[in-house]
Amino acid sequence: MMRKANIHLSAFFMLSISIIVGLSWANANEVTIYENCLSDETLDSILALPPEKIDIIRVALSMSKSVDPNIDIPACLKNLDRLAEEVSSSVIQVETPEAKIRALGRFLFEEKGFPPVGHFSAFRDIGFHCLCPFEPRAGNCFPLSLLYVAIGQQIGLPFSMVHATGHGMVAYDDGTTILYVETTKDGAIRQSLSDVKNRFLDRQFQNVDNRQIIAMLLSNIAANFRNEGRYDEVIRLSNKASAIWPDLIEAYWMLGDAFAEIRAFDQAVESCRKAIELRPDMAEPHNQLGIVFRKKGDPESAIAEFQEALGLDPKSSQAHFNLAVIAYEKGEIDEAIAGYLRAIDGDANSAEAHNNLGYALELRSELDAAIVHYRKALKIDPGYPAAQDNLSRALQKKGHLQGVAADTVRQKTPEESQRDAYFNAGVMMERKGLIDQAIVAYQKALEIDPNDVQVRDNLGNMYEKKGELDAAIREYEKAIEIDPNSISSYVNLGYLYKRKGNLDKAVELYEKAISLDRSFIQAYHNLAAVLWQKKEYDKAWDTVKRIREMGAEPNPLLIERLKRDSGRAGP
Repeated sequence: MMRKANIHLSAFFMLSISIIVGLSWANANEVTIYENCLSDETLDSILALPPEKIDIIRVALSMSKSVDPNIDIPACLKNLDRLAEEVSSSVIQVETPEAKIRALGRFLFEEKGFPPVGHFSAFRDIGFHCLCPFEPRAGNCFPLSLLYVAIGQQIGLPFSMVHATGHGMVAYDDGTTILYVETTKDGAIRQSLSDVKNRFLDRQFQNVDNRQIIAMLLSNIAANFRNEGRYDEVIRLSNKASAIWPDLIEAYWMLGDAFAEIRAFDQAVESCRKAIELRPDMAEPHNQLGIVFRKKGDPESAIAEFQEALGLDPKSSQAHFNLAVIAYEKGEIDEAIAGYLRAIDGDANSAEAHNNLGYALELRSELDAAIVHYRKALKIDPGYPAAQDNLSRALQKKGHLQGVAADTVRQKTPEESQRDAYFNAGVMMERKGLIDQAIVAYQKALEIDPNDVQVRDNLGNMYEKKGELDAAIREYEKAIEIDPNSISSYVNLGYLYKRKGNLDKAVELYEKAISLDRSFIQAYHNLAAVLWQKKEYDKAWDTVKRIREMGAEPNPLLIERLKRDSGRAGP
């Protein structure tokens, strides 16, 4: 059977901070260590201090200890002291700001072996406390950036933290020179704020004080408790976070999700609407509100929110998947198939989308196509029970009485097994948001088999998510060179050329995808949108007509824009 999994929140947020440590943590034994910083009483006493008097490092470690009782806070503080002492001479010996920043980066990432990773993960896995013992452990933008600021204050580097929805980094400002440091890219230096904003598209950047840091810590730990099903704590900590910093969108995401889980739908809707109010340009809050409406039993309102999300991000895999689930539940199998294809176009590594698409195709008696997608789901997630059951059943229908066992007769070579291990590792890193680690894993898979088209497509997707469009284009073009019939590569490449403003090239690529598979509906959707942008309204309407003939419905926002700009009511 098709798995009806919850339509879930895409990701947790990444923490970033601006720290002015009022109490010297160099002499840990002379300062009372903050205890139980998750309790309301302790938090209230800390928040009563002026922001600059808050020892944010001890707050972070105390909260970390609440997640992992084995944390040795004094040892962590001593290790920070030792690290600052070790690197100080290397920084003092060079003169320019760039050289000082690079010296610190080389020390942390090359000498100490801290591997920078992608964008987010659970606090318990890579929180600040995991860096303090200075074992070679991975860290995300929050702990690595906190480490930069903490060391910078010890050795005289004027670091502060910059926070964006979804990312954090370090700013260097000595009154004359301003630079931005990407701690998750080996300390790469960005020369200007405009460079940073171009890299991260429309994300809003701002400096934050120690009170706001506490709010973000609370929201991050709430996300951890959410995974454990501790919704009462999620609500308590998220409410506390939003009270400290009313504009922290991540706190409202957590509240909306937790309230929906306990079926307090009115509060969930209110929280999601607050998130939308804070970031009306983001698709994610609309996706979450749609999830709430679906759980509430209001599919029409859910559909409206998912479509609004697509208006903001036409390639939102989440929104397409969510709409496909609703279509399936309404018995609209053709529309569900189209939706799952769109979801896969946005995220080729969604095992759930491949499995659900396979089941929908099986309902349409397209057994061979269903088997293809069940196998893709299992390549992404070999332990996926629903996909295993579905593939076994489908193979038995094809006359393979042993089911899945018949699908595994040929033994893999050692090289194929190693390639697949790297591929699966890349998929897992991608799911966790560890984009840089996913890229490394996919690159290792390609070292073994440079002609694996799916790995190249996945690598292209990772570069695209990082905003490195030229690198993504190279991977998709290489995939097409290897397999000129790789339809998904043409569609992905077309989308990137559209983003770069080369609409003619995008049209060419979408038309090529359609020529290879005239039933690949996502290519038609993308083509119609580009034709509208090119003001070729007659061709756009012809494409809309074709989409409808295939039993699907184009994006309502596109239809509204076509009607408005073409002066026509329809095809």
